[in-house]
Amino acid sequence: MFEQQSVVGCNFTIPTAGGGIGDLDSASVQFTPSSGELAETLTKADSAVAGGSNNGYYVDDNGDIALCETTCDRVGG
Repeated sequence: MFEQQSVVGCNFTIPTAGGGIGDLDSASVQFTPSSGELAETLTKADSAVAGGSNNGYYVDDNGDIALCETTCDRVGG
């Protein structure tokens, strides 16, 4: 499991060696607000354009996880 706990940006390079995620299609991305609310599982979009204003993420051309625009704004990226 890859977990990042801090103020973050909107793009995440996924580790590939020694425990990295092998299949991004089956990955689950969650956001936990600093206010202590429950974690929210984000919806996977096919692309940045498809993500648009949805609260979700997509896998970019480099194979990294990128948050959709609305999600990025929400997490403070």
